[in-house]
Amino acid sequence: MIEKFLNLNLNLNLNRFCYRQYDASRYAMDYILEANSSFVRFWSSKRLPFEPKGEALEARNRLRVALAGLPPMLGLRAEFLSNDTSFCDVENVLLYNVGMSSFSATGRNQITLVRSERKPDPTPEGKELPYCHYYSTVESSAGLGTTAVVTRRFELPSKISLAAVWLNARLAATAGRCLRLSNLGMRVQVTLPASDRRGLPTMLKSLLDGLVSSLHCHNGSSLDVVLPRLSKQLGVDASVLERALISGPKELGSRSLIHPFRQSVQWNPADELFTQLHISRSNGETPSCVMEVFEM
Repeated sequence: MIEKFLNLNLNLNLNRFCYRQYDASRYAMDYILEANSSFVRFWSSKRLPFEPKGEALEARNRLRVALAGLPPMLGLRAEFLSNDTSFCDVENVLLYNVGMSSFSATGRNQITLVRSERKPDPTPEGKELPYCHYYSTVESSAGLGTTAVVTRRFELPSKISLAAVWLNARLAATAGRCLRLSNLGMRVQVTLPASDRRGLPTMLKSLLDGLVSSLHCHNGSSLDVVLPRLSKQLGVDASVLERALISGPKELGSRSLIHPFRQSVQWNPADELFTQLHISRSNGETPSCVMEVFEM
């Protein structure tokens, strides 16, 4: 009986230990970092995950240190290069998975993000790796020069959340053409009072996801659950939210845009369609936003 009890305890402890383990192979990563006061280049054998461990965590931490050495100028330019064409949100890969605080100085007033679907150049030692991040600070404003096919102009909410940005952008929407569902670009101009000390990195994720969400219609699924939750979150009547979700322009088509998640909701915009993003901040009395979408 005692031996059986000890074996049971041993098995339970082993199970607990195994449960806490992570798959080291998943986070194994070859990487090479090149950095100076003008740019940072980061090559890797795998895409950098959002919550890295092991070698991937070490790679991310060294990348953060290198980024801290870039001098703040007018803005930040970041490019992700790979001929891997699988699903990819360029803002997640270049910024969010690295850590937004790493860009608080260099990206405060202007951020340009580019996804280039081509094989990266070899490392200085001649090694070829499939993924490369390239970061540099810029001294002048550089945007997207093509003509916009969709435009939204609206007042920014006092609290910049995904849902609040979506609603204000959606209510400002006018009839728009259906977009080609690949290789899109977006230019965003944010205007805030000079006394507002928020930089772009603090609001970027919510802002972009809200803007892309405003280009969709919801397919109507789970409305009985999501509408009360969204109404409570925004303090807006459910009938207003229902009209905004399921009717009006749908430049990126209809999809299951919003669904229940735990006790709240989760959004599902097609931001992977955007391969170039240019976001800038200027000073003005009224908080506002202008979004322009391009077919590249």
